[in-house]
Amino acid sequence: AVVSALGGSAGGMSAEGGAFPHPLHRQHHHRSHHHRFAVSLFPVVLCVLASLVLMTVLESNQFFTFGADGSHRSSDDGFSSRRPVIILPGLAASKLEVRLNRTSVPEPYCETKTSDWRLSWITFRELKQPKCFRDQLQLKLNLSSSLGGKGESLLSSLLGTLFDFVHASTDRFPFWHGKKVEVKNQEGVEVRAHDFGGVQGITRMHKLLFDKMTKLVVGLERSGWVAGENLFAAPYDWRHAADGLQEIGFYEDLRALIEESVRKSDGRKAVIVGHSLGSLTTAHFLLQQPVAWRQQYVHGFVSIAAPFGGSVHAVKAMLTGEAGGIPFVSPALFHDIQKSCTSALWLMPRKHLWGDEVVLETATRNFTAGELPAAFASAGMVAQAAILDEIHDQLDAWRVLESSSGTGRSPGGIPGVESTLCLYSTNVSTVSKVMYDEDIAALDTEEGIARVARANGPRVLKDMDGDGLVNLRSLKECDAFSNKVREFDGIGHRGMLQHPEVLQLVMEEATIDSAPAKE
Repeated sequence: AVVSALGGSAGGMSAEGGAFPHPLHRQHHHRSHHHRFAVSLFPVVLCVLASLVLMTVLESNQFFTFGADGSHRSSDDGFSSRRPVIILPGLAASKLEVRLNRTSVPEPYCETKTSDWRLSWITFRELKQPKCFRDQLQLKLNLSSSLGGKGESLLSSLLGTLFDFVHASTDRFPFWHGKKVEVKNQEGVEVRAHDFGGVQGITRMHKLLFDKMTKLVVGLERSGWVAGENLFAAPYDWRHAADGLQEIGFYEDLRALIEESVRKSDGRKAVIVGHSLGSLTTAHFLLQQPVAWRQQYVHGFVSIAAPFGGSVHAVKAMLTGEAGGIPFVSPALFHDIQKSCTSALWLMPRKHLWGDEVVLETATRNFTAGELPAAFASAGMVAQAAILDEIHDQLDAWRVLESSSGTGRSPGGIPGVESTLCLYSTNVSTVSKVMYDEDIAALDTEEGIARVARANGPRVLKDMDGDGLVNLRSLKECDAFSNKVREFDGIGHRGMLQHPEVLQLVMEEATIDSAPAKE
């Protein structure tokens, strides 16, 4: 049933990786084959049924009751000692809603109009209609062109023809440099985050997946924080990098939420907790606000597993897709969305950290972090190349906080914010290089992407320290503007949100007169 709901067949994969037909289509085989097949499926069916029963029991329990309407305080209240907490999740960890009023759709069965907002990211409904789903959430990137075209399609075609001959000179004189890119939703599609201010927009991302953000929220609620009173979430349209979020009004909403949380807490200043991309967004947001505002409303910023210097793993997601750990789902399902996300470009490895190291290897050419714009352009993503050419210089505002003494550290943290705590983990094998057997230009074609998918994706070299997703050199970038740092050992990127000591450190930061975190 799970496979069917995800749009797959009732069949499966052979030991060699090839598809085998549905059992009803193999009547010429010996009867015992049917028996072995049924026996082999029994543990899978049993596990799925057990998971569904468990989820039903848990969802009926108060353990899964979130939001101001259903929250409760513990008997040992201590409300006046708790600072308000605002949580910003990582990439793809905010639920998104859509409202449709479309004149054209990719398939006849796709919705054209909805009477109200409905949940889109992420439901079984969307996974069952992947073409509709991708078309609704894919951003449109229109690159300005002196050639008179309407952007990416014309330039991509020209580049695909000429790249093999001129890529050396293209690197020296990139024609996309300085071009402006218009980023907008698909025609007739409105997108917004679900339950802004409440915690429903970041918890229980999927009924069959106990997501990591949920445990952090539950831990805070069990310790006395109350959703809607001193516990809030700021889900956001994670397809956008910071500049896009600012443009669509998220920063204005976040500022109002922080101010409201402080008012509800009798003037106690807020603690903002960011995970991964949420930390980058928080840091950029804070540095856009006046120091006086930060002094009045923000006590602390807790950054958890943040890729302030990017991640080599993100290169794979941009070129051929990433399933994000969702079972039974091909990375190709999300690729059209991922490659349109400006947030994904913000997560590319920084050239000042990787220098001349090769991060992308292809059949005909290798690329360093600084050469990734040329790689994306040759793979048909010219608008993305133009954005990547400038995005880090424009949005990595925290780099200005490096100490003027030249030590590379700002011991005072973010000006106006009393406490900046940086949490990350080491000693987990992390991708240092993504390797394709294809020529880079082949990734501009459906056939090339399909060949990569049949080969179970690109090969990766995982010989670098980090947290499994983010390289250590990137995680340590927040050392430069944090006045407190805690390094964990052997905890994965998402696992940090489940670690009891991380929860304890967040609570210490958000509790008045608690002992400070050890450096």
